[in-house]
Amino acid sequence: MDEEVKILVVDDDAVTRLIMRRFLNCHGYYTDEAADASEALSLLAQGNYTLLISDWRMPGMDGLGLCRRIRKDFPKVPVIIMSGTALKEEEALQAGAVDCLRKPFDGETLCLMIARALSERSTTGREIPGD
Repeated sequence: MDEEVKILVVDDDAVTRLIMRRFLNCHGYYTDEAADASEALSLLAQGNYTLLISDWRMPGMDGLGLCRRIRKDFPKVPVIIMSGTALKEEEALQAGAVDCLRKPFDGETLCLMIARALSERSTTGREIPGD
């Protein structure tokens, strides 16, 4: 890859974070992990992340709340929301997510979503819509 892509994976389930990290690392992405929205916001404030992938359902602030907060505080960071339960894609997109991923995830689908999000970010040079 020409430019290092840093992805922050947010999920309260440690196994899901491990699977995502291993998969993304194998595809050339640098990853960090957060167990909840609070930790994710702290890492976002410290680091320069290219993309965030967040679980929908988490204790405390859920993925939609986190997505809304990112749109406000880190508007250039695209967010992909993932869920193991029924996804309400329209609700996620209204919160500012660029895409929605169903768990268990299909690797090819995830790679396509990441490529689309990064392409949108780099070709438009603008903030990701939302809010």
